[in-house]
Amino acid sequence: MGHLRLGIVGALTSIFYATNSTDPCQIGMDTPRAHRAFRFPVAALLLMFAPGFAAAQEIRSKTFESVSPNGKVSILSRCDGQRRACDVSAKTGRSAVQIGPRAYPAGPNIHWVNLDTGAVDFSCGDACRTTWFYNPRMGVSAPYRGVLATDGIRMRVAVANAERREIEVFPIGVREGVASTCRIKRSWSQARVFAHGGTIANAVFGSDGKLKLQYVNAASARVSEEIPIDRAGAC
Repeated sequence: MGHLRLGIVGALTSIFYATNSTDPCQIGMDTPRAHRAFRFPVAALLLMFAPGFAAAQEIRSKTFESVSPNGKVSILSRCDGQRRACDVSAKTGRSAVQIGPRAYPAGPNIHWVNLDTGAVDFSCGDACRTTWFYNPRMGVSAPYRGVLATDGIRMRVAVANAERREIEVFPIGVREGVASTCRIKRSWSQARVFAHGGTIANAVFGSDGKLKLQYVNAASARVSEEIPIDRAGAC
């Protein structure tokens, strides 16, 4: 009975988030009326089959502010327990701008990659997150999914592309659909490339611009590698 209940909860959870238009992996997509109407019965069923589900998913009303190292930019996360949603905005002086999806059903992770460039990570499922960057010169960046490492000096990111089974390096910018400047393909140990804790144990950009990787290859051996990347982002 316990396994059946867990299976039902898992299925209902998937349906609940699949019908939520604030998924950062589906930004810009409107939610059909049928989906909006269906969302509430699903939530009720989740509460019925798993009494602890509501507590685990609870969003408390709170405001969190993170200030840049140079003190000139702040990123604010406002979570509303009644709406069960969080909004994130960046503020420079008197101007403020929205970052990521509105009313997202989870609080973000906020960190700084240089003196005034903030990174905001939104979870979008198992082993998945979507990241937006912001600084006063660029504004809000395009979304990047599966970021492994960020070079705040040269403003580039290394991203895990699970479909192509490779790591791609992109410049951080506001335009979506920009081609990667570097593609790294190895004999990974798994069919998919996962960030920290999976195939890719660690990924970080060094001060010299090299991408330093630790991963498990197809022979189940741990490999450490430094990949030179030039000023244009090519490898």
